[in-house]
Amino acid sequence: MSVGVILSLGRRRASAQWSQPVYRAGWLLAGGSVVTAVAGVAFWLSAAHLYPPEVVGANSSLISAMMFLAGVAQLNLMSAVLRFVPGAGARAGRLVLGFYAVALTTSAVAAAAFLLGLGTFAPALRPLLSSPPQMFFFVAATMGWTLYVLHCSTLVAVGQAGASTVATQTFNLGKLVLLLGFAVAVPGAGVWFSWTVAMAVVLVGAVWYYAARAYPRFIALPRAVPATAPTLRELVRYVGPDYLAALAWIACTTLPPILVINLTGPSHAAVFALAWSMCFVLLNVPASFGQSLVAHGPLEPHRLEERHRKVLTYSLGMVAPAVTVLVVLAPWILRLFGSWYVEVGTTTLRLLALAAVPNCVVALAVSRARVQRRMTVVVGTMATLSVGVLGGTLLAVPHVGIAGAGFAWLVAESVVAAWVGLRWVGPHLVAPPWPTVPRRTRRRAVQAVAADGWTPERTLRSVSDSSVVLLRSSSSSAALKVATGEGGVRSLAAERRVLQQLAADERLGSWRRMIPTVLGGWQDARGGYLLLSRLPGAPPDQHTPGRLTHEALCALAPLHRLESSIVAVDARLLDRWVGAPVAALARALPDSEVVRSGLHDLERVLRCRLQGRSVTLGWSHGDLHPGNLLVWPDGVVRGILDWGGARPDSFPALDPAHWLLTTAAEHGHRALGREVAERLGRGEYWHRGEAELIGSAACGHGLPDESLLLLTWLAHVHMNLQKSARYGASPLWSRRTVLPVLRAVHEGGVTR
Repeated sequence: MSVGVILSLGRRRASAQWSQPVYRAGWLLAGGSVVTAVAGVAFWLSAAHLYPPEVVGANSSLISAMMFLAGVAQLNLMSAVLRFVPGAGARAGRLVLGFYAVALTTSAVAAAAFLLGLGTFAPALRPLLSSPPQMFFFVAATMGWTLYVLHCSTLVAVGQAGASTVATQTFNLGKLVLLLGFAVAVPGAGVWFSWTVAMAVVLVGAVWYYAARAYPRFIALPRAVPATAPTLRELVRYVGPDYLAALAWIACTTLPPILVINLTGPSHAAVFALAWSMCFVLLNVPASFGQSLVAHGPLEPHRLEERHRKVLTYSLGMVAPAVTVLVVLAPWILRLFGSWYVEVGTTTLRLLALAAVPNCVVALAVSRARVQRRMTVVVGTMATLSVGVLGGTLLAVPHVGIAGAGFAWLVAESVVAAWVGLRWVGPHLVAPPWPTVPRRTRRRAVQAVAADGWTPERTLRSVSDSSVVLLRSSSSSAALKVATGEGGVRSLAAERRVLQQLAADERLGSWRRMIPTVLGGWQDARGGYLLLSRLPGAPPDQHTPGRLTHEALCALAPLHRLESSIVAVDARLLDRWVGAPVAALARALPDSEVVRSGLHDLERVLRCRLQGRSVTLGWSHGDLHPGNLLVWPDGVVRGILDWGGARPDSFPALDPAHWLLTTAAEHGHRALGREVAERLGRGEYWHRGEAELIGSAACGHGLPDESLLLLTWLAHVHMNLQKSARYGASPLWSRRTVLPVLRAVHEGGVTR
């Protein structure tokens, strides 16, 4: 491949990423953070040469106090702005003004309270805040910084990330220019005044731009989904926990300089402030991508995981090289500021720089949780980090100096990142590796349908022996499923047969609009494809599980009633639903005592419990979970996907049971096998509400509670093995999805 071709492919890829607002905004904000880092070094380098270390240390602590108070007082409404303003439409203006009014009021109160307790909170700052004019200016500056931070988030929320970046860089340039002038005019507080005056000037211009240009453009934009403004209850339920998390983050990012000056003195604090300002900007890189993720994630929740992985890769790609430079060149960088900075700050700079790497994992995990409204994760993560940083600083600094604060940051970030990483990566490792459908095979399938006017949009990954290519024509859209291997081909054939059978059944009436239409297909022994129509709607937002459960079960009710009948369980049914899946598991899994004894006991228990019972048989979807639904913004289900596991002679009760188990496992961040094993271990197979849902949704079923639990799990693992042989070959999948259940059955988890 020539250099020209490589460059052309690179340009196309970059253009494709830049065309998506979520990545474009992230790159703009993160790029602004890099420029801010350079400007920050220039600012503090100039300050170090223009002022004595004592003055730099006191001014930096005053700036940290202002930022801390502003952060506390604005109730982390910047996160609420990013989360709710993009979808509010014309009501965004009133929403933003309400946020501003609350933040300005609380920041004024917080600054006044700080001044009243100055002797207790920060006695070292008394010389800079001794007169009424100085106090008034501090209160005004705190209110201004609160509005500045909130307004930058507002610009991002209304699609003006570029304007937010311009405002930030204008502020960086302005404070550097003013620093030189104030060195003569206000020698004792020039750093402080240059910072606050530059902020005030930029804020006036940014507010004018928002009112005159940004907001009118925002409300004029066409929208794919109806605009919805949050209710007061939704705001409180989001802002309350998120504010606690924000307090924890603000505390661990703004209090360390204040703790250092109180524990060591102004001279050491000046060195720490310099190292902190250089490394703090590295923390802003993932925060920048996180802001974009929070702003754009709710608009397309089904792409959240994909976008989270990409912005994490981008963040690490920007942070890691900068960290390497700081660690290797720390002494030479600090020498620019003077020998005192080299002597005291080299180790601190290196430790703080290294902490920026695990921070990428932590910051973006919190942003992802904010999009999903999993506020317990947000609060728990930030609180743990804050306790580690502040506690470690208080314990380490008196013994090892300012390097102790850097060590506290590195340890706390690393521990929390490991915990967050295991919670996120763990469930994703349950599945086998991504499918290996060759690119040339997908290309041939696309070419086969290109004659009908279909062009590829993007490729989706799955955990079966297939890939999905989204297609578009001048008037319609479709999904092309491409499969290789015996399991993938068999799954496509089953789905095509089921969809054609259901489409031809007149008894289903208009319900048939909820299933894809078969537009074409082809297969042989080595591979094949299936062309399906694309249904309207998008995968559901996971923050409304109760309503979604009701909508999902109502959507499948016509199918469950289609051919529902009550039969007595005989040997034929037991062989089909127990014997065949158990035999498939025995063939697929590595032989071991746990597998042999567990499968033997499982089959014996199920045959004993089910033989001769009267049960309800009928249609079931076979793989009902939130990822296989498409909903409209009102939450109503408009489409049901992935029909390869559907059967007309199944237990309809398996669908609600599978839904409840998978959503419970997802909520608890564990594999389905562990969820089932825990229920077997405590002897509580279904909660009361779950049992009522299963009974009502399936029109009665006649299955004992523990038998339904085991049959649901057995059908799930058997279906996965049919989709791909890689499941059985995956030690992680068997260890977390299969072995816990077999162990629980063998050790008495099922009452015999």
